[in-house]
Amino acid sequence: MYAAETRGQGMDPKLCRRGDICHVDDWYKDLHTFTCLVRKVHPKAKIVWFGESMGSLIAMHSYGQAAPGAQKPDAMIISSPIVDVHGKLQPWKYTMIRTTSLLFPTLKVSLESLSDGQSLMVTQDDIHEDQVLKNQWYIKRHTLRLLLKLGNMSASLSRPAAAVACPVLVLHGGKDIFTSDSSAREFYAGFPKGTDKQLKIYPSSYHLLMYDHDRDKIFADISEWLKQLK
Repeated sequence: MYAAETRGQGMDPKLCRRGDICHVDDWYKDLHTFTCLVRKVHPKAKIVWFGESMGSLIAMHSYGQAAPGAQKPDAMIISSPIVDVHGKLQPWKYTMIRTTSLLFPTLKVSLESLSDGQSLMVTQDDIHEDQVLKNQWYIKRHTLRLLLKLGNMSASLSRPAAAVACPVLVLHGGKDIFTSDSSAREFYAGFPKGTDKQLKIYPSSYHLLMYDHDRDKIFADISEWLKQLK
């Protein structure tokens, strides 16, 4: 198992980039480069991308926008995809973000400031703010342009889904505050009919599935799915 240090996130070696991204294409190029490096080390292994939350957006769009000859995965696991983020924001607030980002693209805000005072439960026991106490790589504030780019990636997630030709496993928590069950099912239905695909919904789990109370069952389901890859 390998994990890349995502550009602009909490372990980016360049401190000035943390919480920001100028061009989302940099994420896609980074992932393809990372995949190429892993293939060189393990030329006979199957490469499976695992994208959780924001990582699901990066994985899906990286697959859909791969240049000819780019290193694509043999399979993908998409955990807690953020499908309908626009639906979680009041229209006036989304318009404000778009307008303000044009004037102050590097202005940083927290997700809590956009939630209308609603507690963002991400596991059975934790709200989003609690993550800062547990994860040293947690970023409390992101630039407006990063949030806007993520919103655009979320709104267009159906486009790369329609181009997927490898096996894919989608994981979703029934109490995910960012994506409803119906939106997760609609996203899943967007993969081509001939695709080897599977959807697993955990009704009592929240957004951060790998940290929540069903994680042992989820890891077991993932392991079983991986064993079936040919």
